[in-house]
Amino acid sequence: MKKISLLILLFMSLLLSAEKINLKDAIKKGIKISNESKILSIQEKINIINKDISEKKKNFVINLSGSYLFRSDIMEINFPDTVLSPTMTIPGKSMDAGAYHNFDLNLSILQPIYSGGIISNNIKLKKNNIDIGKNNIKLSSLQLSGKIKNSYFKYLLLKEENNILTVLLEELNQHKQKLKDLFEEDLIGKSGILETELKINEIKLNREELKKQIFNEENEFYFLCETRQDNIAPYTEEIPNFEKALLFYKNNHSILKNIKINKSSLDIKKNISKGFYRPQINSFLEFHYGKPGIDFFKNSWSPYIQTGINIKYKIFDWNKQKKEYKVLDYLKQKLENKKTELIRIVSKNLKILYNTKTHLDNKIKITQRMIKNSEEIKIIKEKLFIEKQITNLEYLSLIQKIKKYKIIETKIRLNIELLKTNINTLIGKI
Repeated sequence: MKKISLLILLFMSLLLSAEKINLKDAIKKGIKISNESKILSIQEKINIINKDISEKKKNFVINLSGSYLFRSDIMEINFPDTVLSPTMTIPGKSMDAGAYHNFDLNLSILQPIYSGGIISNNIKLKKNNIDIGKNNIKLSSLQLSGKIKNSYFKYLLLKEENNILTVLLEELNQHKQKLKDLFEEDLIGKSGILETELKINEIKLNREELKKQIFNEENEFYFLCETRQDNIAPYTEEIPNFEKALLFYKNNHSILKNIKINKSSLDIKKNISKGFYRPQINSFLEFHYGKPGIDFFKNSWSPYIQTGINIKYKIFDWNKQKKEYKVLDYLKQKLENKKTELIRIVSKNLKILYNTKTHLDNKIKITQRMIKNSEEIKIIKEKLFIEKQITNLEYLSLIQKIKKYKIIETKIRLNIELLKTNINTLIGKI
């Protein structure tokens, strides 16, 4: 029977461990359900469509149009009398040149021949917008990843604090029971019991606050990725050293990539501006069916064809082009300055974070020594308390100190994980 029970327990533990998911998978789920990610994905689709529209401008366009024109007066042509002989004269005639009512149906084909690079550069600009959109999606995913990781480690910190307080409560309750036994034997007064109960209630009060914070963090984590922290397998954040972290930021961060693309877009806009000062050449072919047609004298419906080339060339515009170039150059310089400043800021912040991590590592070692020393002192003090050489309050204070040091150690460890998460979020590493 015992063997069966052990097998059942083993099976249940394997089943529970199998349900654990990696934090990276929870982040992927969070990104998938994020409305901001969905909005950015829609914008990416819009950017792709806009690029396709720009590419279509290289192709011919077919237009169908119709018009009606009324003239209140038209020209009249009068032919003089023709004298064939003194006795024979052909009287002259008059006829209308045109018509009061004019109709025209037009099927036209327009083909761009040369745009001065405007069309091709507009396509490049739209491609850049697509790349910027992709980088914005990565940036949104990075920020969400940082939030999920922070929430996960904050939850662990709060949960561990709660666990430590729970153990402390058990110890205090056991100590209280010992005091009761001693009180019943008239070996001690009742003050020790009351002091212990006061400490127990203080800890219960702290636990209530912790429970509220744990609930809030659980709710926040589930909101971000629809997963419970308790279903996440143990996770540790990995970080590169300072030099590699800064290099990773320079080469991979979406903000810097977008700055580079935006600088490229400004060069493209300059080329588009140049295109407006080059000849714009289009060919056209038109199929007309009108009344009157080419022959105004017939005043009847007739078809005809027109074809040719349109050339448009800007000659003078009060030096507008040079001013446009100047604005674009200034904007490019602004982007370069922004990039330089961002790298300086991130470099400074990384130095602070890595220096903080060094100090936290040292604090863990010191705290571990303090815990070890306190536990050794506790064994000695417990004997002294039994021998009534120290007061109950002194003994309670020592127990609380040990738990306090353990909480401090836990906080430091989880703060290191939070710090590593902040480093990876800062450099753009999910």
